[in-house]
Amino acid sequence: MKALLEKLNALVLLALFGITIAAIVFRTVLGWSASWSEELGQYAFIFLVFIGAAAAVADDGHISITSFVDRLGPAGRRACKLLQCVLPLPFLVVFAWGAWLNVKANWGTELSTVPWMNVGYMYLCVMLSSVAMVVWLVLRAMRLLRAPAATEGALR
Repeated sequence: MKALLEKLNALVLLALFGITIAAIVFRTVLGWSASWSEELGQYAFIFLVFIGAAAAVADDGHISITSFVDRLGPAGRRACKLLQCVLPLPFLVVFAWGAWLNVKANWGTELSTVPWMNVGYMYLCVMLSSVAMVVWLVLRAMRLLRAPAATEGALR
């Protein structure tokens, strides 16, 4: 699943690059401001951020400062890793629920400059990535709880 998210994110990044280049060409070469490029670029960036965040959670790839945790024993590291999995869950659940409410409220709303782009798509991406992060964090927490206390591999 993570590989699929990374490939999807690569396509979104490529689209964002194309949108930006098109906006520059329209503005400098043609002397015409492409009004659609700003909105579409913003949406592409939002997709890029949330898909990337979900992919980073999948392999515990978010930035972390471990100078304190490294000084702890195995039980302390395990407890910190478990907290790292559990603390974001309430936020992500509320975030996913709010995104779902916005999907329902904005599904029929089109962007003014890009009629085929639905505002609900953005909220759907936010909701799906939040749900994916919840699932990966819960699975990691369960793996930590099931692993023997002396197992260092469970801490990764």
